[in-house]
Amino acid sequence: MKIALSWLAKYIEIKENTKELEEILTFSGIEVEAVENIPALPETVFSAKIISAEPVPETDHLKRCLVDIGNFPCPEKTEDGYLQVICGAPNCRTGMMAIIALPGSVLPEMTIAKAQIKGIDSCGMLCSEKELGISDNHSGIIELSTETPIGITANELYELPDTIFELEITPNRPDLLGYIGIARDLSAKLNRSLKMPEIKIPEAKCKAETMPLELVNKVPELCPRYIARLFNKVELKESPLWLKSALIKSGLRPINNLVDITNYVMLEYGHPLHCFDYDKLAALPEKPGIPAIVIRRAYQNEPIITLDGKSYLLEGEEMVIADGIKPSAIAGVMGGNISAISETTKRIVLESAAFNPSSIRRTSYKHKISTDSSYRFERHLSEYSAEDASIRATQLICELANAELCEVVYDSYHIPVQPLIIGIRPSRYTQVIGYELEEEKIKDYLTRLGLKFIQYGNWKPGKINSLAELYCHHTEEMKQGKTEFTELPNCEHTHYYEIPPYRVDLEREIDIIEEIARLDGYDKIPVKTLPQRIMDRHSYRIKKNAVDYLISRGFYETLNY
Repeated sequence: MKIALSWLAKYIEIKENTKELEEILTFSGIEVEAVENIPALPETVFSAKIISAEPVPETDHLKRCLVDIGNFPCPEKTEDGYLQVICGAPNCRTGMMAIIALPGSVLPEMTIAKAQIKGIDSCGMLCSEKELGISDNHSGIIELSTETPIGITANELYELPDTIFELEITPNRPDLLGYIGIARDLSAKLNRSLKMPEIKIPEAKCKAETMPLELVNKVPELCPRYIARLFNKVELKESPLWLKSALIKSGLRPINNLVDITNYVMLEYGHPLHCFDYDKLAALPEKPGIPAIVIRRAYQNEPIITLDGKSYLLEGEEMVIADGIKPSAIAGVMGGNISAISETTKRIVLESAAFNPSSIRRTSYKHKISTDSSYRFERHLSEYSAEDASIRATQLICELANAELCEVVYDSYHIPVQPLIIGIRPSRYTQVIGYELEEEKIKDYLTRLGLKFIQYGNWKPGKINSLAELYCHHTEEMKQGKTEFTELPNCEHTHYYEIPPYRVDLEREIDIIEEIARLDGYDKIPVKTLPQRIMDRHSYRIKKNAVDYLISRGFYETLNY
């Protein structure tokens, strides 16, 4: 997973240099596989306006452009104050805002110089993303918003210089599969505040009867939660530069504003989303006229063509998101092209769901489809994060696609997950890790990680699924209205914490102990020599003969402590 330092810094203050941050991530249990530094570009690379773009005679693609570079001093300016540039990009046209590199600019793969093309002076270059070293896209020159002022440097537009970290996230930490998760973990380690995005959802303008939907979940054991939000009057267009830049740095290719929004939220929250074209969804035969979404198992030999144009024959065990007749997506893996967003799309359904990780893993492996979506869903995403991601995407769709939100939220949530409560004994921490830690420090570390302190109490082994279960020994005190309880005699002193829903990896006391040791620093764990016994010669010979005999019979020897 790639993360850009400029994007990460929106959620937590980063004071460390690249090397220091790499070490902090590594010692926090997040392996850094590679680090890429994107250098700053020269100040002579900035936004400019193409005043005119006229075809060059006797060529089929070159255009002679007059470019307004504002007040920037350049000796090659014409008498009108413009710069003449020859450009062959197919999207080059009069009136567009682009990025120009003046003569003398040193770019990653070339140095710009004044040249003659077809006998015409060209004083600079209108740049593509590839020429600036931002991405591999060279299908056309960069097109900026018409509201972009002339003279804004490429460094400011693309937040350069920047650093890209490539991380290896272990399967037990799905909460780290997004920028917010990484920032949240760093905020706990560095004891710094976490800055969450400000989310304001506009008032719903679309009435329920305007966009009715039939949501049927036939496999709640495979899809514990499915949220559908509907939008009307959607405008499909190119994403703003900040959004495209964020995706490019994180290793994804911008497509259009709707797809880019779902990818952006996936990278931000670590939870994949999907958009269906509402008008392409068929109704159930028994409820004609109402588009349907049905979560079910695939039928035997049921065909589907996915977004990448490939055909698959499903075997019956896969979970699909279907309409009233046919599958519209392989759940958690890839959408189908039959309900895909297109240039004619005006109404959409936004999907945010939680799927059974084993089901997604089997489907992905069976059909050899690996996507950013399946990579995340295979690792057990929280039902709570489905709601968070849906709300964030709703905000961005309304803002960037000028969409009208429908007043009804469809939420199939059969058995809401209750927060888990786990006890941690300070004495057990000392026994396992090898040194004593102050109780207030334990409380501070766990609070930083998002665990909610419930109560000091007596040790109760195993999982605790409710406060009533925790307080079962304090019935009389509860009747008296007490919230602080006396500890029972002959019981170990214990801290009880409510586990945040995104930490699905925390299930036992030993998991909590590991988290405390991680935040306190593995380097503080004392090194102790393991006890050794000196074996007499006779015992040694007996042991060696036994080992030799067993190995000769095909056994394998395992050395342990």
